[in-house]
Amino acid sequence: MKKIAILLICVITIASCSQPVNNSIVGKWTKDQMTLTVNDNNTQRGEYTIPSDPTHTPYDVTGSYTIHSDTFQFVNLAGTSSCPFGDTGTYTFIVNNNNLTLSIVSDQCSGRGVFMPGTYTRQ
Repeated sequence: MKKIAILLICVITIASCSQPVNNSIVGKWTKDQMTLTVNDNNTQRGEYTIPSDPTHTPYDVTGSYTIHSDTFQFVNLAGTSSCPFGDTGTYTFIVNNNNLTLSIVSDQCSGRGVFMPGTYTRQ
């Protein structure tokens, strides 16, 4: 029985070590009342409510993005948004397995610049 338990622990340890690390920004991410979906075709979608908005208006906006090194730059193109369409946001990003951390570099939409930065969890 002891040998089986040790063998099982070894197999689980080896299996967990062989899991691939996913450090891609592509995926679905959530933080608070926000969901950010980054597609592999350079499109993105943000679904969110702003906590300080007393109407709790749900926003759903789509757009495009580019990545340069560790910089994620996106522009809203369609949907319901609190930001004018065409406004560009530039953020540095770090992906560490199931966490995406965005830090603002600049954003033409000041409101988005307040609630967009932070750490998201991969869904």
